[in-house]
Amino acid sequence: MDHVIKPEATMAYRHEPGLEVLALPSATLDAMKSFIVLADTQNLSEAVRILGLTRQTIRRHINLIEDIRGVIVFTLESGAYRLTEAGQAGFRAVRNIINEASRWMDGLAAISPKLELC
Repeated sequence: MDHVIKPEATMAYRHEPGLEVLALPSATLDAMKSFIVLADTQNLSEAVRILGLTRQTIRRHINLIEDIRGVIVFTLESGAYRLTEAGQAGFRAVRNIINEASRWMDGLAAISPKLELC
């Protein structure tokens, strides 16, 4: 099931220079967090516990990623969620994005009391 293209992957996004981020669904970062935790735990119930989300929300996040990417990122084998080749290919990039976003937000939290409004 290497790089299986989902036939229903029809989400299209405008690509205007400098505005690409505006085309991303607002739930994209949350979906990426669900992707990483499910890949790490390989267990939906454990991902639910860690993230404090419902099973349906995590499934919706994974479906969003699959719709955007146009590929299946997990298979379910004997009750364990396993990354497909396409999922493995994106795993490191998604983890880096989440880690960088967290570091950036932590940096903002550290300086926010010092910010002055004009």
